[in-house]
Amino acid sequence: MGHCLRIAVHLFPSRYLRPDGTYDSQREMDELLADEQRARDTRPDARYSEADSLRAKANLLVQMLILLGISFWFFTLAQIVDHKVKYLFAAFGGFLLLAGSFAALAIELVM
Repeated sequence: MGHCLRIAVHLFPSRYLRPDGTYDSQREMDELLADEQRARDTRPDARYSEADSLRAKANLLVQMLILLGISFWFFTLAQIVDHKVKYLFAAFGGFLLLAGSFAALAIELVM
């Protein structure tokens, strides 16, 4: 019996063994199929175009973060200043906050 167990260890990869001791042949077949498809990938252009669009989306979202950071800077100015111009700073900060938030939401939903 021990001899058969040693042979089985060499024939069946242990990473496909379930905790209950059974062999997960479906997982092995799925991984083999995925490896084969990855090796045969003859049209990577679709992935490159998707990567380019996701990079553009990420760049736009970073720009919106910069806009939100500027709005918080105006809110800080409005809190520090004791003159009536603080209301202008607060209004401009609020405008930038709303514009950046809606733009980020539009980018996320459209792209």
